[in-house]
Amino acid sequence: MSPRSKAVAVLCAAGFALSGGAAMAHDPNELGTPLTHPFGQNFWFFASFQTAQNPYNAANTHVTSSDIAFWGDTAYVGDYGGFRVFDVSTPTPQLISDVRCYGPQGDPSVFDTDKDGEADTLVLSVDSVLTSSECGAGPAAKDAVTGRYPAGAWEGLRVFDISDPAMPEQVAAVYQDCGSHTNTLLPAPRGKQAMYVLNSSYPLGDGPTCGPLGAGQGRAVNHGVVQVIEVPFADPSKARELTELPVVYPGDADGVYKPVSEHGIAAPLDNFLGCHDLSSFPDKGIVGA
Repeated sequence: MSPRSKAVAVLCAAGFALSGGAAMAHDPNELGTPLTHPFGQNFWFFASFQTAQNPYNAANTHVTSSDIAFWGDTAYVGDYGGFRVFDVSTPTPQLISDVRCYGPQGDPSVFDTDKDGEADTLVLSVDSVLTSSECGAGPAAKDAVTGRYPAGAWEGLRVFDISDPAMPEQVAAVYQDCGSHTNTLLPAPRGKQAMYVLNSSYPLGDGPTCGPLGAGQGRAVNHGVVQVIEVPFADPSKARELTELPVVYPGDADGVYKPVSEHGIAAPLDNFLGCHDLSSFPDKGIVGA
């Protein structure tokens, strides 16, 4: 576990934003099957994005899709079983590669670290305890007697070299307390030749160092931090946890989020601190969520 610094806080707030957009200018017949209300006529289902079967649950004929990252005409489509790379320069997406690397939730972020105009590094969130950090690892189960996970159990962030989009390669993995539900990049802060990965996680369930099991490892049961990973541009394989930022709720009387008693939301804990999607404002030195 890396040294911790708590000089900067992450502000969590709830909000909604509505935006308008122009109608799609393509022939509808080129786009697939139109979705019906409440999505609207301008949203379409692309058959090309269908995922494969969940290898660890035969009842799931398709693994769950998650977020999509874009760089130019390339889409990096995350899912609970890994991610796929598509050429989206035409109305019909063309599959470039399919990386099967199980690990819900599979949210990707991409960046061009060598400034050649093409994305070369992808960071992938894993918010489920696996037997190891390597591609091919499956879900890890707690020991029925001890109630603990086996040695080597892992959740966190995977880092891939995508300089050849047809052959992505995992180059690093960084363990994170409570895993990684989603992530946001902060590239080259103050001119640094690295990018910071702001990791959003919270105790949706326990893990080796998360929730009730985390208490024995010196972690707060309700977590309450955004962990920060540094990925050097020159060598992404040296990615490491740098620090963590405490989560605060301005204006909240007790400073704690209570999904069950205050909001009627089913959750394993009624006392935790966490953020979902993060937005960074480098010039102001703040992060909002």
